Amino acid sequence: FLMPDMMHEFRSLINIAAQGKFFAGLELQRRKKDGAAIEISLSSAPIRDAKGSVQGIMSVLDDITKKKAAERSLRENLHFMQKLMDTIPNPIICKNMDGRFIRCNLAFEKFVNLSRGQIVGKTDYDIFPPDLAAFCSASDAALFAEPGIRIEEIAMQLHDGRKADIISNKATYTNENGTLAGLVEVIIDITDLKTSEAELRAAKEAAEEAARAKAEFLANMSHEIRTPLNAIIGMTGLLLDAGLSMESKDAVETIRSSGDTLLVVINDILDFSKIDSGNMELERLPFDLSTCVEESLDLVAAKAAEKGLNLAYLMDEGTPKAILGDLTRLRQILVNLISNAVKFTNDGEVVVSVSSRHLVDEYHEIRFSIKDTGIGISEFQKNRLFRSFSQIDASTSRKYGGTGLGLAISRRLVELMGGRIWVDSESGKGSDFQFTIVTEARAANPKAHQLPSQPKLAGKKLLIVDGFETNLKILDSMAKCWGMKPTVASGPMDALDRMRGEVWDVVVMSTSISGMDPVSFANEVRANQTSVPIVLCTTFGRKRDDCNQFASFLSKPIKPALLHEALLNIFDGKASKNSLQEKTPPAVHHPLRILLAEDNAVNQKVALKMLKKIGYRADLAANGLEVLQALERLPYDVVLMDVQMPEMDGLEATRRIRELWPSGGPQVVAITAYAMEGDRERCLGAGMDDYISKPVQIQELAGALGRCQAAMEGMGRTRFHNMQRQAKDVS
Repeated sequence: FLMPDMMHEFRSLINIAAQGKFFAGLELQRRKKDGAAIEISLSSAPIRDAKGSVQGIMSVLDDITKKKAAERSLRENLHFMQKLMDTIPNPIICKNMDGRFIRCNLAFEKFVNLSRGQIVGKTDYDIFPPDLAAFCSASDAALFAEPGIRIEEIAMQLHDGRKADIISNKATYTNENGTLAGLVEVIIDITDLKTSEAELRAAKEAAEEAARAKAEFLANMSHEIRTPLNAIIGMTGLLLDAGLSMESKDAVETIRSSGDTLLVVINDILDFSKIDSGNMELERLPFDLSTCVEESLDLVAAKAAEKGLNLAYLMDEGTPKAILGDLTRLRQILVNLISNAVKFTNDGEVVVSVSSRHLVDEYHEIRFSIKDTGIGISEFQKNRLFRSFSQIDASTSRKYGGTGLGLAISRRLVELMGGRIWVDSESGKGSDFQFTIVTEARAANPKAHQLPSQPKLAGKKLLIVDGFETNLKILDSMAKCWGMKPTVASGPMDALDRMRGEVWDVVVMSTSISGMDPVSFANEVRANQTSVPIVLCTTFGRKRDDCNQFASFLSKPIKPALLHEALLNIFDGKASKNSLQEKTPPAVHHPLRILLAEDNAVNQKVALKMLKKIGYRADLAANGLEVLQALERLPYDVVLMDVQMPEMDGLEATRRIRELWPSGGPQVVAITAYAMEGDRERCLGAGMDDYISKPVQIQELAGALGRCQAAMEGMGRTRFHNMQRQAKDVS
């Protein structure tokens, strides 16, 4: 039976059919006998007789309950899918095979600034400008030709003139029969990302340009400052050895000290610039760790001696002797920290300690400690350490000087070496600056201070006399490693008491003892044991009081190898006073024919005097062209080449030298006032063999010439001379 509310409509339709009219598809609800509701479709038509009169009604009822349920489910699913699409922030569209939009979400409506009614049923040509529509249509066709997924980045202009950058992700879909039915497209709007990328590129280019300008400025400033500074430091260094009066020597030392200070400031600024720009690259070469520490101490030994400070170092037995890393930069860190310790210590000592911790395989963590008895640092002041351009307070800068960059540079270098840096200190109780680096051992873990065992030292009784407990411990440890029998004494009276009634093989004493000068102590020793040899350990640069009283002289800090050698020489019957004696000029051992290429008259004079001091002479050339002409005339072994010269600079001159003599030629050493990152590489890339930056130190110059001689061994000047003659014959 029909539902009550449908009876009236049913009767009306029956009356219509009775009037001879046809109707179909009337949907009605009725109940079955069991009470269940069903939906039916009613179609009715009149039954006519031969005369056309309506004689009755024929009705057909179809049960459409399942069909209506399926339609409702479909509508609900479509509604859910639309709501789901609308919640997705990325624009989404669906197209059929004709390229018409059949569905889109709210994000797409906002993206194209059109309503859904203006989109559905339309094509790309109705939505987008012609060029973009043609591109999209062609892209769809290509995807339909090869169904699957298609991803494209598109720069587009919309119908309202807006520009957008998008990533289009398209995928085809099929109907229930597996027939290709259309595509779904998800759009990712990357306009803001592209804008940010463009801004970042512009900012990066601006930063790079600023960095280039900064580097160029610093390089030019370096050149302009280092050129006269080279003359100042070079000439004052030569003047100090010229036998001046005390008053004149004091004035020259003031000039030299000011020049050295200015050089430190310049180097700090240049190093900080390299690190700050990310252009600092560390070398990875094997070197001797103890030598690195000793060289660092040697560089500050004079300052420590001026202040009467004890300078010492000790290395744990388990520390690798040879490691892989950047010798120059590690030495720079050590010199900076040791120099600071000496600067801020007025009395007492500065002790460098080195230890290590094995990590894995050949890797070790090396720890360095630079401990002083200086003014110390408060907890509040520690917070300002290791910052760029920072001193612990303004009075520090006024009293002690400095740029405030040294510790910041050291921290960055330590971090580049895989370590960290910190300080333990209390105000008025000294400081202990420590840092670590991670490195590879390049030896079978040799022990520091453990030199080859010598029967001549084994069992020898050694008396060690020193006013510093640190030195006593270090020397005692060394002697025991060599098989000797050491005894320590903290002062001259203690030492003399120990000598009475005993026979000693050797005495090692320091000038730091109090209560008696070294010569007087030596005389007292002779009164008890006339033949006992005495080794005097003296501060850097101190003149010997009486050479005849001592078997050997050593400069502090004591180097194990030198003490070991001195003791062996004593028991071999050889006096070893060489550490404080004048050395034979290197030119005697390594004669070289040198050409100096320098356009600045003052720098020519400085360089020639330096060369003369170490035993060399040199011919002059004022520019690159003169260098080439000089090489055609004479077979020079070494060319000391300034980089910046008129007519032809040093780089171009070096390239021409390598072209003229491709299989050999003179050793070319760059001497330049430039000291920026990449300058060394440019010089070596042009064919130069070595590099020295101005102001030139006489030790660096001698070292470079020594390296030239070593490199030339096996070729020799004669070979180069023959090549020059051959080149002339060919030309």
